[in-house]
Amino acid sequence: MKRLLFFLSALVYTSALFAQQIELNGAVKDDAGAVLEMANIIVLSSADSSMVSYAFTDNKGQFRLKVPQDATYILRISYLGFETLDRVVEVAAAPIALGEISLVKQSAVLKDVTVVEEMPIMISGDTISYKADMFNRGTEQKLEDVLKNLPGIEVDEDGQIKVEGKVVEKIMVDGKDFFDGDTKIASKNIPANAVDKVQVLRNYSDIGPMSGVTSNDDRVAINITLKEGKKSMLFGDMEAGAGPDGRYLVHPNLFLYRPKTSINFIGDLNNVGMPAFTMRDYFRFSGGFRSMSGRGSGSSFSVANDIGIPMGNNDRNVEISSEFGALNLTLNPNTAWALNFFGIVNHNDITSRSNTINNYVGQDSALSMENIDKNGVDDNLSFLGKMTAKYTPNEKLYLAYNAFGKYSNTNGSDQAISDFNLVVRDIGEGNEQTPAELTQKLELAYDINEKSILSFEAQHLYKRQDPIYNLLTNVKPNFGFIPVQDSGLYNISQFRLITTNKLDANLNYYYILNKTNHIELSAGTSITDQVLNSHMNQVLGEDTVELSDNALRNEVDFNLVDVFGGVHFKSKIKKLTIRPGLNLHYYHMNDVQWGMGNARDWWFVLPDLFVRYDFKKSESLTLDYQMQASFTDVNNMALGAIFQSYNSLFLGNNQLENALYHSTSLRYFSYSMYNFTTIFAGLTYNKRIQDITNTVTYLDIDRANTPINATDANDLWSAYGSYQ
Repeated sequence: MKRLLFFLSALVYTSALFAQQIELNGAVKDDAGAVLEMANIIVLSSADSSMVSYAFTDNKGQFRLKVPQDATYILRISYLGFETLDRVVEVAAAPIALGEISLVKQSAVLKDVTVVEEMPIMISGDTISYKADMFNRGTEQKLEDVLKNLPGIEVDEDGQIKVEGKVVEKIMVDGKDFFDGDTKIASKNIPANAVDKVQVLRNYSDIGPMSGVTSNDDRVAINITLKEGKKSMLFGDMEAGAGPDGRYLVHPNLFLYRPKTSINFIGDLNNVGMPAFTMRDYFRFSGGFRSMSGRGSGSSFSVANDIGIPMGNNDRNVEISSEFGALNLTLNPNTAWALNFFGIVNHNDITSRSNTINNYVGQDSALSMENIDKNGVDDNLSFLGKMTAKYTPNEKLYLAYNAFGKYSNTNGSDQAISDFNLVVRDIGEGNEQTPAELTQKLELAYDINEKSILSFEAQHLYKRQDPIYNLLTNVKPNFGFIPVQDSGLYNISQFRLITTNKLDANLNYYYILNKTNHIELSAGTSITDQVLNSHMNQVLGEDTVELSDNALRNEVDFNLVDVFGGVHFKSKIKKLTIRPGLNLHYYHMNDVQWGMGNARDWWFVLPDLFVRYDFKKSESLTLDYQMQASFTDVNNMALGAIFQSYNSLFLGNNQLENALYHSTSLRYFSYSMYNFTTIFAGLTYNKRIQDITNTVTYLDIDRANTPINATDANDLWSAYGSYQ
């Protein structure tokens, strides 16, 4: 009863607090009666001029905000090119409708100008500038704390930043890229007291000559301007802690800024279960390079990714030790050149434990459940590095070179007990590898004249993967055709080496018909060469015997050539943007294994369509359709058996055909500065023809997986939506 009374009392008190907030609303127009969208509305305390609330006008010029009752305020309304208007408002206990408020245009000639104060928010075109100190509460430590205070900006717990519902691609500091690849390092490490302004750059394009012909509607970047006194100095901070059982945490940040040079170092050492560099971070940094054209040619070929980094943050971990260091160097020797280097070193030591129950449907037995207790240890050392050089002597020319390298050294081992149908397996599994990768890209964009733009992209990928798998078990692997010799303890090792060379080149020509229409012509090629070698050994006492059966070995040479040409037409009719197009592809694929070649050819015409209707600046409906031909890589083509785990074997299929995907999406997006409401909804439909899927053959709990082309089309519908 006391808890109920307490709850009701708290509810009444909370309601009373909300009741003390009184709404002010109105509409802003110019002296001719035209609507003024995105006007600044600020409420100041009449007592000390501190900011109480703020808002913007919507596309109808309307605004709405709430302030505490029983007080007198100064309502300040400003808009670029108009005189700022101050109005005293006394707020009692009822909503106040201010009606239409007219602003007067500034005179063409300005004599003496006195700057009284800087506005908290300034909007100029596609740039929104926030004065950070006007929103800070005094408790901010890092940049992410500052961003969370700003209207229209949200930061999740992992450091990902969204503006008006759109993910921020990059963060710059005084116009310089900050750790090109991820926003998390900036948001979680730049000191809050160094931030002067936060500039949101909507419709962001970092390639000047292409800004008028590519779609940048969903691209957002943030530029941080530093306070005076912080622009040419050394600053940073250090976090350190220690506790019982040898626990420690050390997190140093060091920032050196100069007009033409900046150096940033971030470190992290801890054993308190806080991985400084997670799987999600890895994918952000190694996600590849963005195409200048913004859309692909309709062809898809992905190289299998053996990332070599264990999961650093999940609920199975017993112990995590993490060591992380990141160094960023930016050089701007003159206005034409920009050089950026970053390197990351990460080391994780992870101890994990799990219990899994697998129910094998169809066994028709009360003993159809497998219980697995597993303890694991993973040790991983990883290096990431990127170098970027940009040359932009003027607005007509853009030239850039990027090199991105990855290397890791991983050693993992698992000890497990599997109990199935009264058979107990003692299982030891080991995985080790040292994968390495280097991606290089050259980009060129040239504005030839007012009618013609030329762009060229070339990218080369070199990838080396060398996974070694070791199985130690007391039960003979029951795959039937693996001729392992009987012994009390079965010790089998599998060695693989996969090397990949992939070259992509694309030439685009844009002919500008007028301000709202242009034609795009493209031609290019993609050449992929892969070699896969694998074999298995069995250890018998002190002897090692190679399992020489062809079905257990791989010597595969795989080659795929894609030559294509495309034409697209882009038109903008008032609020409607439309871009239909066609791509013609010729493919030649060949694999050689077990002394036999298998060559095939295809021709495809792949259409695509992009339609976008902008109801207003921050409300749109988008239809996106693309037909895509998808090809698999050498790992699915290799016919020799590959161990995936103690009870799973993979057998490739070199008769695989390509898959065809029809992908259609309809997306609605709306963001209101009137009440800071975001609505995002969508409907997608995918029709997959000859999709590549796996067939599985079971023998007790042992299984063999083989990829095949699905004979029936696979139709997938999905719908999603969010309201914030």
